[in-house]
Amino acid sequence: MNNSIDGIVLSDVNDKILYVNPAAEEYYGAESEELIGEELGFSIDKHGERVVTIEDRKGREIKLEVNSTKTSWYQQEAYLSVLHDISSREKMRDQLNETQRTLSGVASGLPGQIFQFVVHPDGHYSFPFISGSENSFSGLRHEVLQKDAEAMIALNDPEIREQLYSRIQHSVRTLEVFSYEYPQKTSSGHVHWLNVRAVPYRGDDGSTVFYGLALDVSDRVRAEKKQRMSERKFREIFRISPEPILLSSIEDGRIQDVSAAFLDKFGLSRSDCVGKTALELGLWPNQEEREKLVAQVVRDKVVHNRNKVLRIRGKEYFFIVSSTILDLDGEKGLLTFFRDITEIREKEQELRQAKLEAESANKVKNNFLANMSHEIRTPMNAIIGTSYLLLEDDLDEEHRRYVKMIMESGNHLLSIFNTILEFSKIDVGDPRVDQRIFDLHSCLLYTSDAADEEDSVDLG
Repeated sequence: MNNSIDGIVLSDVNDKILYVNPAAEEYYGAESEELIGEELGFSIDKHGERVVTIEDRKGREIKLEVNSTKTSWYQQEAYLSVLHDISSREKMRDQLNETQRTLSGVASGLPGQIFQFVVHPDGHYSFPFISGSENSFSGLRHEVLQKDAEAMIALNDPEIREQLYSRIQHSVRTLEVFSYEYPQKTSSGHVHWLNVRAVPYRGDDGSTVFYGLALDVSDRVRAEKKQRMSERKFREIFRISPEPILLSSIEDGRIQDVSAAFLDKFGLSRSDCVGKTALELGLWPNQEEREKLVAQVVRDKVVHNRNKVLRIRGKEYFFIVSSTILDLDGEKGLLTFFRDITEIREKEQELRQAKLEAESANKVKNNFLANMSHEIRTPMNAIIGTSYLLLEDDLDEEHRRYVKMIMESGNHLLSIFNTILEFSKIDVGDPRVDQRIFDLHSCLLYTSDAADEEDSVDLG
């Protein structure tokens, strides 16, 4: 008993010390001779183990785990007590609790949850510590997971469960860092995407203890999924667009991709384009012009309907160009759409030429009409003048009516020539309005007489 690291004390039924070993002397802080006959310092628990606190001669409190059993001493009833100092263990427990409180305070300011995960030698899992709110990413309360971590794993689909078990066991065997991003189902059926990273350590009892951090990356995963969907849609549009499309680096102008319509339009292959600069393909006459476009796109985010002439392999093309900045696979590029207006330009040129020709023909027509009107006006004046002179003679009523009709018809024909000249002036943009007073009744009567006279003429 003298060599035992635990204190051994023999006491009578009145809790008086009968014997102490050296370890017990250390607890009480006194020699054996001083302690024999003194009070034990605690009452004996006749039912066995208990935890007591004693005070030594120096006033120091010591917490002891006491296990007492009934015995006899020189034919007297006595109790043998084994004393185990748990002060250091209690102190370590207090320190651990304080450390966990400090860790919880620090962890509360961090994203995600800090955790301690244990794979016990018997194969069951537990979470001794999880920071943050009472509910974990699984929706299960912490006290549930502290006893059985597999309740969290069991919420997942079979494929995810298999992956989790496989990765955990691999880290247990190799002590390699556990790293996994996966969709964790909650008890309510929702899904949180978790990024989990934990460092394993081998415990003295054969358990494997993981210290790690679990981050909820659901927002990032959803954003990445949305980005991938947008990229797939873009690539589909890129593939089927009937208009040429070019994607180039915004930094150095090197072509990253071109649409099938671009290759068909210019008679190029993909290897002719990808990796080369737009300047090398002849899309830009010089670097300065491209830099101006890039600066405008960066400033305005998009450039619409810019006319551009391209000369590729000696052939000239006319395009309306629109450009914007595109973030694809995390890299900014210059996306340019080309609308071929070469045929439209050619049609416009043909229309302009046809217009010039029509204007020239119209000018010839107007000159012809002007000349002809002058040529006809001269004999008409003679006819009208002669008719006027005949009216001065002594004519019978019938002949006078004929001559008067000749003169009025000549004046009417002269008026028609003047009208033709007015139309020519309208064509050249110089119309003139001639305001005159006329007798509508006389005009209609003259027209009627002329028609009646024409019907009575003998054409035989």
